[in-house]
Amino acid sequence: IEGSQSERKISVGELLQEHEEAERASIELLDEAMQAVTDPEYSYLFGKLKLDEQEHLKLVKELQKEYEESELMVSIRPHFTDAPSKDEERPWVDG
Repeated sequence: IEGSQSERKISVGELLQEHEEAERASIELLDEAMQAVTDPEYSYLFGKLKLDEQEHLKLVKELQKEYEESELMVSIRPHFTDAPSKDEERPWVDG
C-alpha cells in the first residue's frame, strides 16, 4: 500500500547494499554450520549452499556497479526474519 507507515523509500543502491549484507550474513552462517557438523553429508550440503551464496554475492556486486548512478527510489515493506543477531545463540549451529 503506497504511503503506509509500514513502507519506506529506498534507493536502488541502498537496496543492493542491503542485499549484499544479507548475502554476506548467509555466507557467514553457512561457514559456521560447516564447521559445526561432523557428518560429511551435511558439511557438503552447507558447503554447496555457501558456494551458491558466494555466486549471488558476485552478481549483487556487479549490479551495484551497473546501477551506482541510479536515482530510482522504490517503496518497500519491511521484511521479517527469524535469523538471530550476531549476539544471539544459534542452537542449530552451536549445539
